[in-house]
Amino acid sequence: EDTLNVSLNYVFSGSSVDGIKELCRQQSGISSLSLRRTLRPQATFDIFPWSDIKTLNMSKARIGTHAFNVLMIALSKAGPSLTDVDVSSNMATLECCSAIATLITSNTFITSLNLSDNPLSTSVSEAVGAALKSNRSIKFLGLASAGMMDSSTLFEGLAGHPVETLDISNNPCGPRSFAKLGQSMSSGLALKSLVAKNVDMRNEGAAALAEGIRNRRSLTSLDVTRAALGPQGLGDLVDALACGLAVVRVAAGDNPAGPPTPALIRGLGVLLRERGVREVDLGSTGLREADVEALAAALAAAPKLEVLVLSSNGLPAAAGARLKSA
Repeated sequence: EDTLNVSLNYVFSGSSVDGIKELCRQQSGISSLSLRRTLRPQATFDIFPWSDIKTLNMSKARIGTHAFNVLMIALSKAGPSLTDVDVSSNMATLECCSAIATLITSNTFITSLNLSDNPLSTSVSEAVGAALKSNRSIKFLGLASAGMMDSSTLFEGLAGHPVETLDISNNPCGPRSFAKLGQSMSSGLALKSLVAKNVDMRNEGAAALAEGIRNRRSLTSLDVTRAALGPQGLGDLVDALACGLAVVRVAAGDNPAGPPTPALIRGLGVLLRERGVREVDLGSTGLREADVEALAAALAAAPKLEVLVLSSNGLPAAAGARLKSA
């Protein structure tokens, strides 16, 4: 087997460590290591064959601050085979930010790094943003629920970076942060997927981000569910996405924006007819009965649409029937 999966082993004793060490010695070809809900903080990490492992999953491993720092240093010295690291949902704090930066600057082979669901605070934005300036390998970066009040430094560090997928959901980042993200996209950040659910983007942040999306034309998936958007901000984003070459998913539900702007209706029509969008979520966004005809016409010519969510918009039954028929 090339996969070692140790899960739900809450009593991780010294004999367990010895057993894994012996297994790793005998099976040098292990390329995928999963240690979930397993390790005690005092467990050491030098027992694992870092020179062989390609994928490390230590999500929900109950790793505290000290053990997390030790792990980051160990991974910073891992060989070029290690490309995928998931350390989400642990107990890493702001005291781990320096070690995270060391990992990013020292190991330039990791392509996927998930740090989500750790109470790292805004300090992680500063540490990772600075470290990314000397790292060009990471394609996926997960920093959801990391306690970032401001992610401006992180987004500034992404300018010209090859990151393709970014998840910064459940962080109270405000308009200033997303203005920086828009600037980074204009400066060369070719994001393909942005997940920014439950953030404080607002219209001002959306306008700046929309400019970056329009300039780069690389984004194929956008999720701004519950992003505190008004009609103008939502319209700006959808209209900017319509300038792209191909868009797969647009999720903007739970933004009680009020009556949609002409830019939203126009952009949505282009996405449905010409960009091959497969999933659209505009539930609870203030769509009106007056918008149904234009939307129905676009739906009738949507070649690839698979999922459409328009719930909680207060549309009458007749409007729903018109959309279904389209």
